[in-house]
Amino acid sequence: MKSGRVLGAPGHTWRAIDKALKRSHVQGRGCSSLAQLLAKRRGKRNPKDLPRLTIKQILEWADRHRRRTGSWPTKDAGPIPRSGGDTWIRIDEALLRGRRGRPGGTTLVQLLARHRGRPYRRKGPDLTIEQILEWAEAHSQRTDKWPTQGSGPVRGVAGERWGNIQSALYKGSRGLPGGSSLARLLDKHFGS
Repeated sequence: MKSGRVLGAPGHTWRAIDKALKRSHVQGRGCSSLAQLLAKRRGKRNPKDLPRLTIKQILEWADRHRRRTGSWPTKDAGPIPRSGGDTWIRIDEALLRGRRGRPGGTTLVQLLARHRGRPYRRKGPDLTIEQILEWAEAHSQRTDKWPTQGSGPVRGVAGERWGNIQSALYKGSRGLPGGSSLARLLDKHFGS
C-alpha cells in the first residue's frame, strides 16, 4: 500500500489500515488486506487475486472484439469490455509470463494465429539455440565480450540483430520456446 494519508482522517495512512487488517485476519477476524476488503465490499479489482484465464474466455473476448471493431485485438487494444477490468496488454503478459493459470511462453498474437487463423508477420527466419550460441561465441572471440541485446548487428548474418534475438528468446517467436533471454541462455551454456 503506497497511497499515503487517508483524506479526512488525520494521522491515518492506507498502509497502517492495511497492516491492521492483516493483524485482524491473523487473529481470525476480518479480511486479510485492504485490497481484499475493497474487493469484497466495493467490488474493486484485487490485483493479487485475479481470476484464472482460460483459452476459451480469451477467445470469446477476442471474437467479441473482432465483431465490434472488425479486427483482431492486439496487446495495445486497451480495455476489454465486460471482463471485470482486464486489458489486452494484461492478457498478453499473462500468456507470455505464465500468470493467472497459464503456462507462459506464448503471446496474444500467437494464440489468435493458432486458434483463429489470425495472420501475423514474423520478424525474420526461425532461429535455433545452436545458431545463437555459435554467433555468441564468435562475437565473444572477436570482442572479448558476450553479446547483449544492445550489441547491434550480428556480424556476418544479414539483417540479424542481437536485440531481435533477445526479443525472440523472450517472446517465444521465430521457432524458439520463449520465456528466456540472451543473458540466461549464455549463462546456461557458457557460464558467462
